[in-house]
Amino acid sequence: MEKRIELEKRGRNPDQITELNLDNCRSTTIVGLTDEFVGLEALSLINVGLTSLKGFPKLPNLRRLELSDNRISGGLNALSSSTKLTSLN
Repeated sequence: MEKRIELEKRGRNPDQITELNLDNCRSTTIVGLTDEFVGLEALSLINVGLTSLKGFPKLPNLRRLELSDNRISGGLNALSSSTKLTSLN
């Protein structure tokens, strides 16, 4: 997941990124996505293989989150800091 994040950044600073597509990059946990992505508004993690949201960063501007085709257990408490979240799939 970390390598994919670096590719998606395309040389930009994390705080400049508003959308991030990490679909199909296999990982059971969130790795490489940090609190530095404060401007992130849309995040797609479809079919990643996630089993929990442990390590999910604080993303205060996140509005849309795609988590379909993962086997997440243990609740969604990690999303509590994403107060602008309006779309969760």
